[in-house]
Amino acid sequence: MPDERPAEPKSFWATLPGLLTAVGATCGGIATLVTALYSAGVLGKREPEVKGATAPAPPAVSATQDRSAAELAEVRRKLDESIRAKQQAEEARSRADAEAARLRSEQAARSATASRSTSGTSAATSASQPAPSPGSARAPSTYEGAPTSDAIVSYRVLSADGEEMDVEVAFSYDPRVHGDRGIYAGVHLLYQGTIITGYKPSVAPWQRGKAVIRVVVRTPRGRQSDEIEAFLYASGQKPFLVRRFPFVKTFD
Repeated sequence: MPDERPAEPKSFWATLPGLLTAVGATCGGIATLVTALYSAGVLGKREPEVKGATAPAPPAVSATQDRSAAELAEVRRKLDESIRAKQQAEEARSRADAEAARLRSEQAARSATASRSTSGTSAATSASQPAPSPGSARAPSTYEGAPTSDAIVSYRVLSADGEEMDVEVAFSYDPRVHGDRGIYAGVHLLYQGTIITGYKPSVAPWQRGKAVIRVVVRTPRGRQSDEIEAFLYASGQKPFLVRRFPFVKTFD
């Protein structure tokens, strides 16, 4: 009979689980060894650690944004101021134009009243006096001592308050040519040839030789005048005598 012996059990390392365990243990040991050698500086080159080193500061984006916002706010503020200044200038121009229109209306009303008064007085005088013979002139004694020429002699600023001035004008004119009623004096201020004022006319009798005129600036403040123009005119007619003088003034 054959000798039957029981099979010897295989070693654990000869089995598949044993082999896998051995391989894993070997890989782990190698990894541990490599790590130790790298830490010791044997393998590879390790960068030295610098104590106290800090990470680089991020770019100052926030500061740039704040500066840009401040500059934008300043531009907006200047734009708002410019708009407000323009609105104020337009309002001042509108007020000045309204004042000039009112003065012109008053002047026209006074001129019409003076014209009617002159016409009524002339009619009453003609009715109370005998009719002159054809070709006869007014009695010479009426214009005794009257000027025989027209001239604006000078001007003088009596007062100045803001945008208003009182100007006295000295003049002479021949009443035999222009008549002795309904003659007015006026004054304008000019800047580079452009009239920048309105005025309140004043009656200018030849006997007095002087008249005071109220001048009103009708442009926004800050404009400058370089000339003053004085003139005489008959009611409802263009000036028959004009003279300009240098006059530099800034209204501010």
